[in-house]
Amino acid sequence: MKRDLTQGSIIGNLVATAIPIMLGSMAQTLYELVDMAWVGQLSSSAVAAVTVFSGIHALSFVLNNVVGNSSVSMISQSFGAKDYERTERVIEQTLIFKALMAMVAGIIIFPLLPRLLRLFTDDPVVLQEALNYGRLRIVMLPIMFSSFTVGTALRCIGDSKRAMYIMFVSAGLNVVLDPLFIFDRVPVLGIPGLGMGVFGAALAAEISAAIAFFYGAWLLFSGKTQVQPRLSRLLRLDWEIDWQLLKIGAPQSLGSLLQSVGDVIVIRFVSGFGTVALAVMGIVSRLIGFLVVPINGLVSAGSTIVGQNLGARQVERAESTAKAASLLGLVSMVCLAMIVALFQEQIFALFTTETAVITLGRAATFAVLPMLAIAGFTNGLASALAGAGYTLPFLIAGVVARWGVQVPFLFLVVQILKMPFYVTALSFTAAELAGGIILVIAYLRGRWRTWRVTREKEEEVRATA
Repeated sequence: MKRDLTQGSIIGNLVATAIPIMLGSMAQTLYELVDMAWVGQLSSSAVAAVTVFSGIHALSFVLNNVVGNSSVSMISQSFGAKDYERTERVIEQTLIFKALMAMVAGIIIFPLLPRLLRLFTDDPVVLQEALNYGRLRIVMLPIMFSSFTVGTALRCIGDSKRAMYIMFVSAGLNVVLDPLFIFDRVPVLGIPGLGMGVFGAALAAEISAAIAFFYGAWLLFSGKTQVQPRLSRLLRLDWEIDWQLLKIGAPQSLGSLLQSVGDVIVIRFVSGFGTVALAVMGIVSRLIGFLVVPINGLVSAGSTIVGQNLGARQVERAESTAKAASLLGLVSMVCLAMIVALFQEQIFALFTTETAVITLGRAATFAVLPMLAIAGFTNGLASALAGAGYTLPFLIAGVVARWGVQVPFLFLVVQILKMPFYVTALSFTAAELAGGIILVIAYLRGRWRTWRVTREKEEEVRATA
């Protein structure tokens, strides 16, 4: 199952690693689209409720990313350097540290959830639906974070196929459970369901995440991969590794936090246009999430390959990998944007039958399509930064994109110029362009080429201190 990413064709390694990631992500994102479509059968208020909570939910994932972002470079570089003992220890520490982060997030967010939701809407129906959906998702954050970890670990050791299988299991189970849990009678099949509404959608997601986690953990801890973490060491913190996880992940995660807070403010601006606009925002967000699957797969694969090659001291291969990811990302995103432009009305009609939502959604979709090409090119190059563990540019890019461009743009067009809703969608394209420029500049400066997070580098730093 393992592929040596430090040898052979660069394009071949990139494609072979990216395709399973893309397929797994596509299955997961397709589920999210189907989930939104099922929720849309309930009402536009239900869609708005999920949309409102999603902004808050994204804030909790900042804590996941503190450790998750740094674990990619640490696992892949240690594995590329053939330091399998350290690879196992990083995986163990990532699992336990993420679980602790999730508990912290849950303790903070759960009691504040009603107040946080009221920042976005006063509609009592939307508020209650959002609480029904959100409370369970907050409680189950430790399982959700852990399910991400096992998939990341498998990808970073070159076993992207098994990571794909985990996502297939999760998404497939979600697709089956969703209509059974949401409806009194399952559409099309006509069989009795549990009729839980939006709470049923949350329950289906969490059950699927739990099964995916246990499946992935079994693969890792049973010795079915080249490395074998140990359960006996999970409860022992390794402060040297933990400090590296925090130090490397903190800048990018702080950037994600600021972006997530910015996203919450964006939802607040959108909420001023009413429930229909919130529903449109939710659908467009899910659609964009599906469309960026190829670039996310390329970036995940690229950062893994870059990390392994930097660990093996093969900098030129790492650089060629980032360039290839950027080119493939640009081409794939342009093609997808053209397809959506041609069939956007039919695509939007899959999620709702409400004419007002479809009409408003068409204009918003056109406004965000240019961001796909920008993201494809810039994020491909940025895989070099992620694989190296050089995360400061992500912080700068996040601040500039959300707070230097998007929020002021929205304030101008919504509060001052009083422009229509679809104009707000242009803020996403403007923000993507601004953040992308920062990442490209960081790539071209080349500092990532000498950035290391392997034990060898750490020992060198200590020796010269």
